[in-house]
Amino acid sequence: MVMAMVVLMCVSSVTAYCPPLLPFLRQFYTNLDQAGQSGADKLEITVPNLHSVDPRNRIPDFITAYNELSPLLSPEPPKVTPTPSGYVIPPSPSTAASTAASLFPPLPVAETNSLMAAWIQSAVCDLKLCPYTRSSEVAGENIKNVQPGKVHYRTSQGLGVEGLKEFYAFTEDILTNSEVDYNSGILTYPQVSFDDFMQFCEVCKFGLDFVGLDKHVQLVYFHPDYRRDDVEPTDELVYGHLPPTEWYDYMKEKVGGGAVEDITMQDYQRRSPYPMINILRGEQLARATGGNSVVDLHVNGVVRKASGLSTYVRNGKRLEEVGRERLEELIRGDGTAQQTQSEQSAPATSTATATATATATLTRVWSEEYQRYYVYDPETNESTWE
Repeated sequence: MVMAMVVLMCVSSVTAYCPPLLPFLRQFYTNLDQAGQSGADKLEITVPNLHSVDPRNRIPDFITAYNELSPLLSPEPPKVTPTPSGYVIPPSPSTAASTAASLFPPLPVAETNSLMAAWIQSAVCDLKLCPYTRSSEVAGENIKNVQPGKVHYRTSQGLGVEGLKEFYAFTEDILTNSEVDYNSGILTYPQVSFDDFMQFCEVCKFGLDFVGLDKHVQLVYFHPDYRRDDVEPTDELVYGHLPPTEWYDYMKEKVGGGAVEDITMQDYQRRSPYPMINILRGEQLARATGGNSVVDLHVNGVVRKASGLSTYVRNGKRLEEVGRERLEELIRGDGTAQQTQSEQSAPATSTATATATATATLTRVWSEEYQRYYVYDPETNESTWE
């Protein structure tokens, strides 16, 4: 038996906003990826000075929760075993390319970052949907005691382990730099179904909660097929998402504003050319909205706590005025049709492990690794492994 030993170093303190368990989280997924490529019978990870790093001893709990959430990342996820001093990872072919997104050709980084910046400029800043940014390069404007700072763009080549590594590394870079140098981040992912991407976002959010960053980082989710009515529960606030569609009339009644004829136009507040996560500083949002932003909203006779009502109502009316056709053009890029999911399905290199066939509306990707098809139908926004 070959034993690969890796020592996981957890930084004791990075900044006041970056707890020592955030480097652990990023390194955990790096180790998962390494275990899949090492060829060893198992990878044993030790955490030195565990008590000082994690005095509440949450690492075993995190690993247990990871094992429960990991099926969201791949059809055959590795099951990690917690130990008193760390954890053990078995070999698994699913760690290096763990989700359907990794089966598709990689996104060109520079071009994708430029496309997303151009879309934010035209579809967010120019339409004045966000009161705190006037350009795609600078955010944090018009906020008391906040210096405007640079918006950073990054592009991931897949979900699963690789996508999580990049998400936590990006989050750490934002929190360990100044607001001026790293105000916020736009992290773009390859095209997968809305449901698949939301499951991935759920795992990202779980990790932030685990390391205690839920108050210091705010995530906002975007997708080309974003539909608030597809997010459960449909009648309650859900982290990272728009308020429930049925709340719009109650919000309008609370803050005033014009009526909208097509309530589904609200969804364009979160539709983007590619799936993406906007990583924001929680402290900035708190300063921007202020303590008086949370109000009582009466919905069907029940009092709900909500904030940002004026922005949501104003944006809903503004998007309806712009019109669906123009908004779709902005998402595609000045009316030029974006490369379709079917066109993206061919292997990018000679080393690709998947081949694809597609009809006009259906993509079926054969994975040699899993010996099964990933099927995605953009018309119904449904996907499955078969």
